[in-house]
Amino acid sequence: MIQEDEIYLKEILSLFKVTKYKVSETPSRFKIIIEPANFTMDTLHTLQTLRSRPVGIEVDVKDGVFIECLKEGQSRKRRRLCYAKHTGKIPEKYDVKKYNEAMRYILGVDGMCEFDVELSEKKLELGGVQRISYPILKKIEETGCKISFNMREAIITLAI
Repeated sequence: MIQEDEIYLKEILSLFKVTKYKVSETPSRFKIIIEPANFTMDTLHTLQTLRSRPVGIEVDVKDGVFIECLKEGQSRKRRRLCYAKHTGKIPEKYDVKKYNEAMRYILGVDGMCEFDVELSEKKLELGGVQRISYPILKKIEETGCKISFNMREAIITLAI
């Protein structure tokens, strides 16, 4: 890894307040897996601004945050962003009233496994949700939700 990439890696670890991580490298990019305790969507937005080009981010509350970065001086074709919105009837278990618009994006994730839902007056907690990419999280945020992640409890919290 060149010095600019080492500095970037240290910035990521500092941003998430972690010291342990896994990294794998190819000639053009590196991938990092970290397991922060808690963070918010704002942390992911800041991560996107640390470099001039987009960073691939996926959050899996059970397994960690997966970050894919191009090495300094490398380039590639524009990343194709794809997300689908569930358009059918929302299953009863996932009918969460004022959060239904956000839930449609989660249910639209291809191959999404069953997850736990706990709705209260002030928030919606989703337990054990599998890997969700940054573009989908951004779409969920655009529905008016504030998103936070509790990795120790494996919970994503949405609040309006």
